[in-house]
Amino acid sequence: MMRRRNLRIFSVVTAIVATFLLAIGLATTALIWDERTSAIDNTSLQATRFATGAVAALNRSLVDVDVLLASLEETKGLNLQQAAPVNRALRALVRQNLMLHRLALVDAQGRTLASSDVMLPRSIGLPGGDATRALTSNLTTLAISAPRSTPDGTENVIFLTRRISTTDDRQVLAVAEVLQLQLNTILVQGANIGGLEVTLERHDGTLITSAPLQQDQLAGALNQPLEPALNGLIQTRPARLSGQPALVV
Repeated sequence: MMRRRNLRIFSVVTAIVATFLLAIGLATTALIWDERTSAIDNTSLQATRFATGAVAALNRSLVDVDVLLASLEETKGLNLQQAAPVNRALRALVRQNLMLHRLALVDAQGRTLASSDVMLPRSIGLPGGDATRALTSNLTTLAISAPRSTPDGTENVIFLTRRISTTDDRQVLAVAEVLQLQLNTILVQGANIGGLEVTLERHDGTLITSAPLQQDQLAGALNQPLEPALNGLIQTRPARLSGQPALVV
């Protein structure tokens, strides 16, 4: 009798303890889930704010360069028959704009006609094919090149180009050379976000620049281009550089 009573008491105590542990487990799971959801929501908000700021900053910088290149057409005395005054004007513009590394005017073969360099280089490294396509295109818009190494191989540069006409009715390509690191500074905006990866890509996924910089992936296509219709929307998918699970904007 006493034994049965003890067993009953043990069963009741065991049931109470099990119920208590189950309740603790459920509460802990709910708390962890709530914290995870809250962390994801906060990260999504932070990522969206960062992406919005980065796009706005990049657009402002690119529009400024585009306006500058287009305005060269209106520069008094833009006549390549007398390149020295043009070279001086280009040097003055570079000194006034911290984003620019060099300004130049090139022909369809990529040959330098005028430049902000003290000594006029034969070529600034812009491929002739790129120059020909830009000068024969029906659209007069700003084009962004793939990154290229400087002649000494110490830095990467990106060419921003626009077709213009000189005062002697010659079609040339106005080129703004920008250091890749300068473009990265604009993209990152001094943000200090753990695990942040930022990319500037073409519509086909070709990588123009990134932070952190992935030298081996530059000018190559990333695994899968992003859908233009989803631009600005949070997506849960592999990160563009590392491939780790991430929130992608």
